[in-house]
Amino acid sequence: MRIAAYLITGFNRSSSHDRMKSKSQYRETMTRTFRTTLVVVGIFACIAIFFFRDVLIGENVFLDCNPARYDPWRTLASTEQLQSPSYWQDSFLTYLPRRVFLSERVKKHEIPLWNPYIFAGTPFLADPQARVFYPIELFLLLFEPTKAMAFDATIH
Repeated sequence: MRIAAYLITGFNRSSSHDRMKSKSQYRETMTRTFRTTLVVVGIFACIAIFFFRDVLIGENVFLDCNPARYDPWRTLASTEQLQSPSYWQDSFLTYLPRRVFLSERVKKHEIPLWNPYIFAGTPFLADPQARVFYPIELFLLLFEPTKAMAFDATIH
């Protein structure tokens, strides 16, 4: 019998004043949680901006390799630049050219279906590493590709 009464009247037998009090407490708790979350996200954003400030604000480009070891920059490089090590070439040889190609195509109002610069041509839109439909990539198209590399690293 009691179960039927709970189902009909509801599980909360408190007065409307108590329910309003709990709604206001819930609202306060959610507001406090939202503010705390904003503060924590803001702190992490400030830390990321601090560490990437040279490439976000300055003229530096976010590359983790030595471009002087590759053509056409090799012909202009000094002996000292050629001797410096080159680590992880993926960002320079893979990601930056894809980002430049995507940026050029979008500026020309073209759909980048095919990349004619790799082998005899390769699908570009279907390539998951091109990140054509990635929401953050769509935002990064507002910037030049070298700056977009820095923003991408900072965001992630």
